[in-house]
Amino acid sequence: MAADVFSFDVEHPSATHSVVRLAGEIDMLTAPDFRDCLDENLAAHTQHLVLNFSGVTFLGSSGLAVLLDLKGAAERQGTKLYLVDAASSVARVLDVTGLAAMFSDEPPPP
Repeated sequence: MAADVFSFDVEHPSATHSVVRLAGEIDMLTAPDFRDCLDENLAAHTQHLVLNFSGVTFLGSSGLAVLLDLKGAAERQGTKLYLVDAASSVARVLDVTGLAAMFSDEPPPP
């Protein structure tokens, strides 16, 4: 069921960059799929992991918790995280919770 509500696509424009394009709702139901997606991409040990939120329509507290966990894991292995193209409703959640300031929003060119 979660696959109907949340999806992602991964691109590797270079050896140092991975771009994860997210779509749908990230909530209590889909957070495990979101976590699996991010863990798998973090395990690739890319230098720059770009999370494109342009297709995300909802970001709940479970999704925020996944982002916090990911941030810590990325820092421990030296991966730089970027959150880009969030819709205004998702950007507001990230701003209000203070998470927007924890992530970079301008990745270097691949």
